[in-house]
Amino acid sequence: MRLPDAELPSEEKSYAAPETHPSRVWLERILHDENDVEAWMGLAAAYEGMASEWQSWVSTQTHYLDPVADALARIGSIERAVEIGPGTGEATRLVATRARLVAAVDSSPAMMSRAPVLPNVRWLVGDARSLPIESGWADLVVGLNAVPSFQEINRVCAPAGRVLWANSFGPDTPLYVEPARFVGLLGPEWAGVARRVGFGEWCIAERRQS
Repeated sequence: MRLPDAELPSEEKSYAAPETHPSRVWLERILHDENDVEAWMGLAAAYEGMASEWQSWVSTQTHYLDPVADALARIGSIERAVEIGPGTGEATRLVATRARLVAAVDSSPAMMSRAPVLPNVRWLVGDARSLPIESGWADLVVGLNAVPSFQEINRVCAPAGRVLWANSFGPDTPLYVEPARFVGLLGPEWAGVARRVGFGEWCIAERRQS
């Protein structure tokens, strides 16, 4: 289900990745086969290499966080959140205003070394395919421009929990998964809503009530 789109910003977006972007190619391989080790390693190496320039680049993207901010306003306050692929923590700051405790898990030590110190955030270096999180721990699982392991998302999300998956540039995002496809890959027991905000979009998914 798609909710009404937000009004687009008046300025042109400054970033658009082609479908041949290496990150998109690796992501598609993972979506077809979550056990594609080469694709996971390729993405991890690429983003580790971007760490020194990441924050300065994000600062030039005015509406980078708009989809996350809009979605979190709809979700409200929660107890525990897991963020997958937080990088240097831009979205984590927003998640931390809504959750009592956030576990932010990224595979890049270089990225996380640049993340902010936040009192209710635990920064964990780890693999999206094997999150260092107890099963059913999270009331909310969050990803912004992240790579999903659907098996792990299902494992760590509480039975009544939700998943917020967002992107900053819509189909122009290198790590883009169309919302309906994302919900379908979560599994048949999930349903979701989506909305375009800024230049990106978000999807909020939850398990269907039996």
